[in-house]
Amino acid sequence: MRYQIGVLGCSGTVGSSLAEKLLRQGYSVLGGRRTDAALFDEYDNFTFRRTDTADEQELISFCCDCEVIVNCVSPVYRHSERIAAAAASQGCKYVDSTDYLSHCSSLPENGVYILNGGYVPGLAEFLVLEICRKEFDTVSRAVMYQGDRGVLGISSCRYHYERRQLRTRGRLFQKRHKAASYWNEKEVSAARSQK
Repeated sequence: MRYQIGVLGCSGTVGSSLAEKLLRQGYSVLGGRRTDAALFDEYDNFTFRRTDTADEQELISFCCDCEVIVNCVSPVYRHSERIAAAAASQGCKYVDSTDYLSHCSSLPENGVYILNGGYVPGLAEFLVLEICRKEFDTVSRAVMYQGDRGVLGISSCRYHYERRQLRTRGRLFQKRHKAASYWNEKEVSAARSQK
């Protein structure tokens, strides 16, 4: 059986929400994640398959059974390119909620890649720019506000933490080292004062 949609990362905050919406609309969904899980047992149109995206054979096997692959695996900088390439190799359309791959030139040219317009900056900013260009003679200033539900899943939190760590590797190490030294000194002082 070839499933209409394969959702990788189907148990995360974004992946589980998407999978459930697709199932309610009647799509046949193949869900994948790294570890076994009992998910969506109430739906006849859902099948779960243990899939580790770091294992090329498991990933290709997952993709070859789907028409569309939706990537909800985090962190994106570690997984997206590999998943998109596997989807293209099996003739699947690839859908990603991020715009991480928008500057990637190493993906197969025969693939179909549907990416998000981006959150910050992204499609919202582009539309405002276009409106300013077409509707006004001159614009001295544009102010935009944006927000979201404020809910992050575990994977998203880990992703943002890791990205921050990569950007500030040297400074972060120094801060941690100073903090560890500070608390070690406090613990030693407290232990001495108790004796």
